[in-house]
Formats: sequence, C-alpha cells, structure tokens
Amino acid sequence: MALIKCPECGKKISDKAKSCPQCGFPLEELKKANPQTVEKVTEREEANISSEPKSKINIKSMVTLIGALLLGSAIGVGVQFAYNNYLDSQTYQEAINAYSNDNLDEAYSKFIKIKGYKDSKDYINIINEATISTINNETSEIKE
Repeated sequence: MALIKCPECGKKISDKAKSCPQCGFPLEELKKANPQTVEKVTEREEANISSEPKSKINIKSMVTLIGALLLGSAIGVGVQFAYNNYLDSQTYQEAINAYSNDNLDEAYSKFIKIKGYKDSKDYINIINEATISTINNETSEIKE
C-alpha cells in the first residue's frame, strides 16, 4: 500500500481508497481517467505520516490529563469547603450551647474561631459588651 495526496484537500491517504476519507473526493474515478494526476507521497513524507497520529494522541492524552487534574482539583476544593463548613457548624453549635449556659469565656473562644460564620460576630460583640458591663459594675462596687 502506497500513500498518495488527495488532489482536493492535500491529505495523505491510501492509494487503495475509493474516496478521500477527509473530504470525500472520488479518487477511483480520477485514477481511471488519469493515473498520473494522483501524486505519490515520498518515503520521507511517509515517515512523517507515521509520527503524526502519535503526536495527536499525545496531545489528546495531555488535554485529557489536564482536564482530569482540573476536575480532581475542583472536587478536592469542594470537599474541603464542605468539610470546613461542617466543622464550623459544629463549633457554632458548641458556642451557642456555651452561651446559653452562661459560659461566656468558652462561647467567646469558640465564636472567635468561626467569626465569619453566620452571626458569630454579633455574639462576639454581645459577649464583649456583657464583659465590659460586668467590669464596670464590679469597679463601681469597689469604689463604694
């Protein structure tokens, strides 16, 4: 089997092909009418042909690999975000329980860890105001 160039699109194809698989040009009729018009591919060009599909496969493989890595990274980030959100919700619930039981020191330390979660900043401000108020009351009692 020899390789020839398609007169229409210039792609390298088998000389046994009835038509060009790339553009559909009818080679069989052309060969019958004038066999000289079908240009044979040289050995040097044939060597280049055998390496073309490999490079295309390598490019496809690289694109697939990069896509898989990006997808894996996105999934990893999503899982990490969900896990962190779960931990924050657990800490938030512990802080609310401590606040409800008037354990303000514990509640404050837990709210500080998650100060960007829900209304944690509001609770931190409430605990700060309560602490300042308590200090002011104790200072007033000492002065009297």
